[in-house]
Amino acid sequence: MKRLLSFLLCLFISFLSMAGGIKFTASSTRNPVQVGENFQVDFAIENGSVRQFINPNFAPFQVIQGPIQGTRINVGMNGATQTLTLSYILRATKEGRFTIPPATAVTNAGNIESNSFVVQVNKAAPSQPSAGSNNNAATNGADLSKNVFIRITADKNSVYEGEQVTVTYKVYTNVAIVGSQVTKVPSFNGCWNQEYKIPEGVSGQEVINGTTYNVLIFKRVALFPQHAGTLVLDPAEIKILARVKSKHKRQSIIDQMFGNNPMFNDPFFNDPMFNDPFFNGYEDIPYVINSGSLKINVKPLPPNKPADFNGAVGRFTITAKADKTKLSTDDAITYKVQISGTGNLPTFEAPTFIPGEDFETYDPKTLDAWEKEAYPISGSKSFEYVIIPNESGKIDIDGAHFSYFDLDKQAYVTLKTALLSLDIAEGKHSNSVKINGQSREELKLSRSDVKPLLNAAWQEDWKRVIKPFWGSFLFYLLMSIPIILALLLFIFRKNGAAILQRFGNNKEKQAIHTARKYLKLAQDSMKSNNTEAFYQSLERCMWTYFAQKWSMNTQQQNRSELSNLLNAHHVGENLHEQINSLLNECEMALYAPGAVSVDFAQKIKAATDLIVHLENDLKQ
Repeated sequence: MKRLLSFLLCLFISFLSMAGGIKFTASSTRNPVQVGENFQVDFAIENGSVRQFINPNFAPFQVIQGPIQGTRINVGMNGATQTLTLSYILRATKEGRFTIPPATAVTNAGNIESNSFVVQVNKAAPSQPSAGSNNNAATNGADLSKNVFIRITADKNSVYEGEQVTVTYKVYTNVAIVGSQVTKVPSFNGCWNQEYKIPEGVSGQEVINGTTYNVLIFKRVALFPQHAGTLVLDPAEIKILARVKSKHKRQSIIDQMFGNNPMFNDPFFNDPMFNDPFFNGYEDIPYVINSGSLKINVKPLPPNKPADFNGAVGRFTITAKADKTKLSTDDAITYKVQISGTGNLPTFEAPTFIPGEDFETYDPKTLDAWEKEAYPISGSKSFEYVIIPNESGKIDIDGAHFSYFDLDKQAYVTLKTALLSLDIAEGKHSNSVKINGQSREELKLSRSDVKPLLNAAWQEDWKRVIKPFWGSFLFYLLMSIPIILALLLFIFRKNGAAILQRFGNNKEKQAIHTARKYLKLAQDSMKSNNTEAFYQSLERCMWTYFAQKWSMNTQQQNRSELSNLLNAHHVGENLHEQINSLLNECEMALYAPGAVSVDFAQKIKAATDLIVHLENDLKQ
């Protein structure tokens, strides 16, 4: 009998559900509000299938977020109702009484309009919320600030310049999150950074003040501060849609119709079907969570740095190996120096290696082999030097030396590789090969021109053939040197500006040439639809252009230094903002994929226009 009655009740619920009419209402979760305050406007459509929603003009309110779609199903004595809610978070911008016009919904039953309503905006109160406070709209009774929040943590609160600090952004929640959107990504100005990959899903649980929370790691990044002082880590911000029990939850239909009648204390009525959100009433609430900022103390490195110190901080070892030790003057040697260990491997430069004047040397090739996912970052970094001997014989070369700040010893350490002994034979083509316009034989003579001075016999020969100094060629040469120098000084004063201008133009041409190269790489990534490679090339295009144009080293390539340079060169505020906007977009695309829209062609055009406009600005 009880089973049959339950079945009939379900049929009755379905009938009541179909009997309801469409209702379209608009309301504000807070009224009145203050200037600068956020509040939420809800457009609720009950028992209607919406094909299109047309929002009203919200002026003079500023739209912060929306529309955010949520659904709620309630069952009561009047039947089952399904409500679709479209929510907007608005910000009051000025004092007064303002009417929000009706919204329009296109449904299967035709077009319907919501009601309009008035929002009273009062003058802002003197007190302002503290930094990092979460100024969200009302949450329909659900105190979400205690149920979902972000925390930013660092594994160290005090580090040296160049020392790794790992920062983690965690989301804590004990409510269901049915949607999310990253709205603010930290920029980490003043730091070289490497982001770790984060596995999807819940990473564990933590108990805070007796409450258990599911924990999701939103972002984890290795930072290497480039300057001493206080490092302020920017907050992260996420817009979420939280599913919570409705504050206005109706009593279940069983309780409403039959109260606490013992007849209905059957286990059947404890079936999970009757605990479904369809019967209990849930709603989706839009909410904004903000991590707040975090400060880290960055200590300067101790004074008395070694002369060859190039910013390496950590724990390292050094090895070196030549591909050959027996060769001729027709050959080249590849000398590979490898730095291994834990520390700021991505940022420091090549160790010092000076073979001497008997060799032609070239800038080293850098090979990175450090583990991006290691904690802390570790691995190796190699530098390949190509050297060409100019003289034959057995020659010993000092090895490479590398200085770094050791975090364990709290002191500078200098590492050296072993002496490199070479056995060099005379090449078959030594005299015909030209180096800097000289044959090897000529180069030998020019480099040994001081040796005969040590030979007494040669000095005696010189005495016999030397002519009187007065009236000699050397005499007239020395007398003409002041005249030549004066003439050169006069020419430089007259044309020095043009010479410097040509030098500056060469730097500009090099910067523009490199920018074009990276734009070409971005264009290739656009053709293959590789978003990450596209934004990496676009970001390098901008930073490399600035670095070559203004001789910025690796440590200077940060937003603060760039801003100072732009201001020093009197770059217009509008152009300054456009440069920051493009760099922000590149960072957001790389650190929060999907947070920005991708229009490859427009971004390439934007970067090109910025460089062109900057060049024009600087020439004025």
